[in-house]
Amino acid sequence: MKYQGVVAGIMTAMMLMLVSGGALAESAKCLSCHDKSEAMLSFFHDANGVQCTDCHGPSTEHMDHPRTSPTVVFADDGDGDALNGKCLACHNNSGRIHWQSGAHGDANVACVACHDVHVHKDKVLDPESQVQVCTTCHKDVLAQLNFPTHHPVNEGKVACSSCHNPHGSTSDSLLVKSNVVDTCTTCHAEKRGPFLFEHDPVTENCDLCHTPHGSVLPSLLVARPPFLCQQCHIAANHPSRMPDGTRLAVDDPNVMAKGCVSCHSQIHGSNDPSGARLTR
Repeated sequence: MKYQGVVAGIMTAMMLMLVSGGALAESAKCLSCHDKSEAMLSFFHDANGVQCTDCHGPSTEHMDHPRTSPTVVFADDGDGDALNGKCLACHNNSGRIHWQSGAHGDANVACVACHDVHVHKDKVLDPESQVQVCTTCHKDVLAQLNFPTHHPVNEGKVACSSCHNPHGSTSDSLLVKSNVVDTCTTCHAEKRGPFLFEHDPVTENCDLCHTPHGSVLPSLLVARPPFLCQQCHIAANHPSRMPDGTRLAVDDPNVMAKGCVSCHSQIHGSNDPSGARLTR
């Protein structure tokens, strides 16, 4: 830790030497006023020889009269399509091919609404701080991530981008895979199968039983068993009514006040020859 300041100072000094030597000559005049932009000298843009004017335009009048604005001003509440054209002129690889049809692009969100290029470390690119940026808009998700059970996003073990591609996707909710099951089983591979005996909701959509961001119930469930299970299983071998304790004499004691997984433990699927009912 004690060497971080020294290393940062050396990196800045080296980059300033490059500026004075002509490698970033066009940015030298900018840095004479915008001292805080020296932090950008260790960032990806400058490391690849990008000049301030490559993004902000010629800005001749601004350089002569600093109180005027640069040719292009990147404001997070500006016209996303116009501003993003500058970014996408370089950042046009396959990871952003679906930007125009994605939710963020469709909402005309500007790149600078999420990214800060004049810093050593862009928060949205850091898995531990990324959630702070995303939940600036997605307040509902912020609340869910503080429920008793949640994906460890706040803990820095999972990032929003682990499941979502903010730059566009062919699936709903900007998922990194083509559907929910493929996305979830990227981590939860043991639930993937194929199994000898499948449980239909597992192969269809994990969201049928689980909520992805947070829940007040264990295992991110959307409802508490047996009520969750009886949304589909309302007749076979068990009472077709929701057991509520009012008919203790006739309610099945194996269902009343218990989770179905007490018996049907292999709820995601079974490979046991006797596991047709997912009991083993």
